[in-house]
Amino acid sequence: MGRSSPRSLAGKAIDRANQKGAGPMENLTWRKSSHSGNGGDTCVEMARTPHSVAVRDSEDPDGPRHSYALPAIKSLFADIRHGRYDLI
Repeated sequence: MGRSSPRSLAGKAIDRANQKGAGPMENLTWRKSSHSGNGGDTCVEMARTPHSVAVRDSEDPDGPRHSYALPAIKSLFADIRHGRYDLI
């Protein structure tokens, strides 16, 4: 079976919490990449849950949060490591 594109991964979101304090994403420990530049304000943050990975915009920590199933995130990261989404 082929890998999902980033666009199709959006369709696999298993939980969308669009407000602060919305359910299971309330008490997560958010992390951002050590490679983020300019003080780390222009990247996404991720947090692990038992069965998913939650993602939010570091510039808007109270904004929309999306949670993706672990297989979808693992597939995306594998594709990135193998250069599938390289633009150059």
